[in-house]
Amino acid sequence: MNYNKELTDNDILELIEKDDINRNIYLTKLLNILNNNGFNRIFSLNGKWGTGKTIFIKKFILLINYCSIYTDGKKRECLYDTFNDDKLLISRLKALTDKEEFREIKTISKEKLINAAYFNAWYHDDEEDPIISIIYSLIRQFNLYENTKYTNTSVINKITDLVNAITLGKVNITSTKKEDILKEIRVKDKIKELVHDVIDSIIKENCEKLILFIDELDRCNPLYAIKLLERVKHYFHDERLIIVIATNLDELSNTVSSVYGEHFSSYKYLDKFFDMKLELPAVDKEKYVNTFNLNINNERNSYFSIIVITIIKYNKFEMRETMRYLSLIRYFEKRIFEDDSKGFYNQYALHDYLFIPYIIGLYVENINKYNKFLDGDGKNELITFINNSDVVIDLCRNIFYPNKLRNSINITKETIIEDIEKYYNYIYGDNTVKFSIDGSITVGEMKLYKRDIYKLKNSVSLLEDIKYFQ
Repeated sequence: MNYNKELTDNDILELIEKDDINRNIYLTKLLNILNNNGFNRIFSLNGKWGTGKTIFIKKFILLINYCSIYTDGKKRECLYDTFNDDKLLISRLKALTDKEEFREIKTISKEKLINAAYFNAWYHDDEEDPIISIIYSLIRQFNLYENTKYTNTSVINKITDLVNAITLGKVNITSTKKEDILKEIRVKDKIKELVHDVIDSIIKENCEKLILFIDELDRCNPLYAIKLLERVKHYFHDERLIIVIATNLDELSNTVSSVYGEHFSSYKYLDKFFDMKLELPAVDKEKYVNTFNLNINNERNSYFSIIVITIIKYNKFEMRETMRYLSLIRYFEKRIFEDDSKGFYNQYALHDYLFIPYIIGLYVENINKYNKFLDGDGKNELITFINNSDVVIDLCRNIFYPNKLRNSINITKETIIEDIEKYYNYIYGDNTVKFSIDGSITVGEMKLYKRDIYKLKNSVSLLEDIKYFQ
């Protein structure tokens, strides 16, 4: 599945059904935490970029809203129905939520009539005021403009009054005149009242409790991100509302520092907004790799497969980076697994099994390191990686010294490191290579000819077009 596209409800449901990365158990845990810790509170759901926060949130919203709207499989009376009578989707959701693992979600959603809504802050950070952005997003999700019951009724008037108060009032307590200060305070109080009225209207017609997820705040324009936090804290006061801000707290802290300065206590500033901080558990990298249709998943014990996993762990790739890395690996692994003519003990094996996955890892992790490697200035980084992996040492030992190993001759790690340095310098370095009379050089028991070095360099040049394979 392409995790960069806008996922449909069917896509989200498929991910819940498969649960390839064992995240379903945390859906129930999150609901219990939100339900048992009271409403009218603000939570942060922390996770690094690319850890799957958005997908996790959308799984939660899909399940909660289905279980609330379709109690026992029968639709109750409410305006909010994102399922649009999609009978196949509803049928699959019923079959899913009938399972034991979702029984608690079903019970709580039914008893509390909880609905959940989603707001992507990043999509709106070019807009003037976050309150208007959030309210308009809720209008769309709850179909307030489309439902005839709300045409020309009080809720639309309240929304209109709210927008007018915000856009015309320009709450900004900077005046020195007493009458001006009192006027601005009255506008501020009016906005609070109108925000409450709009939220009240939405909840009364749809549910008893509303969970609002605010996503991608750490990617926003810094001024908009800070304004959103402050607006939410000051204006969204309703005992039936809970807000969850899904963000990377480290990046959000950097956002705050970019406005207030690097010596400003960003974490203490953020603490005043959140009643509780939650952490999205890390994904098992090997299980996530298993979700991709790759040859490496059919060849789990091959050096290539093990080194791919090792590189993912070594670079600490999150889900998004892993997806990008594996999509590139998919192209290059074909040469390794489909070309049986080369065999394992040949002058190209080390390049195929180690250098290609390593170079792709550099490309994904840091484009500057990738360029330095190809320019002959990446030896130290490579040696550091190799020193941290016994599997890589074992691979190099088998490729460089097959005959000595067959005769039980011990080859030290230090010798392997020296050979790797030679191999790298011969191919990528700018040192003058002295070839023997037959046009070859030797690394361990391996012979490399001039034509081999040219081909190896040329095969890596394919990676310069790596963007075409993403």
